[in-house]
Parts: sequence; structure tokens; C-alpha cells
Amino acid sequence: MAETESRKPATRKKYVPVRVVLQKGAAALIEWREGKDKLLRRGWLPPDVIKGDKVWDEDLRDATRFGVPWEELIVVEEITAEALANRLREAGFWTAEDLGIRPDKAQKEYGRVVQTSLAALIRAGKAFEEGE
Repeated sequence: MAETESRKPATRKKYVPVRVVLQKGAAALIEWREGKDKLLRRGWLPPDVIKGDKVWDEDLRDATRFGVPWEELIVVEEITAEALANRLREAGFWTAEDLGIRPDKAQKEYGRVVQTSLAALIRAGKAFEEGE
């Protein structure tokens, strides 16, 4: 009985829709959606690999990424349901009626919880851009 040779399935090239944001000399900044969540990405590529409003997926893998990878820096532990609930209670929000009567103040308290995490995110983004 002859052994059968296992083969990897051939990966097929496919075009990915892109938008050219900026062309600067020998490079173009492009934008595209990626992954199952269709996350918005940007990267630099030579203009000659851009075919109208699309790029081969294998060329896209070579793009020099642009921007801070926020999803890698965001710390969500600081924004917990408990932290928000506590902030609302400290501000006097104990019932749905309380929220309905003073929605602007409730939004302000929510913003205070989120602002704490935003400050940490800004610091992380700056450190990333500075190569730390």
C-alpha cells in the first residue's frame, strides 16, 4: 500500500477592499477592514501594489502598520460594573427613577469612571509611540 503524500491546501490570493488615505512619495497610507470583527486598520504600502480600490491580501500583510494598537493597550479592568455602580450610588443614584430624573448627572458620573481609564490609555499610547 503506497503512502499518500499530505499536502497543505493551497492558499488562494484574494483582493481586500482598501481606501487610499494619503499618498506621500513612494508610499501610500491605506485603510481597510480586517478579521471577523471587521476592525479598521491603516498601513503604508508602495502605491504600485494598490489596484484601484483593492490590494492583494498577501501584499497587505507586508504593510507597515500605522497607528497605536489600542486593543493591545486598553485596560478594561478599571472599568468594572462594580466601579460604575459604586460611583452611581455615591452620587445618589439608587433607582431607575433616579437615573431618569437626573440623566445628565448620571452620564457625568459614568464619564468619571471612564476618564480614569482614558488617562491610562493616553499614557500607554504615548509610550507606544515613543517606542517604550
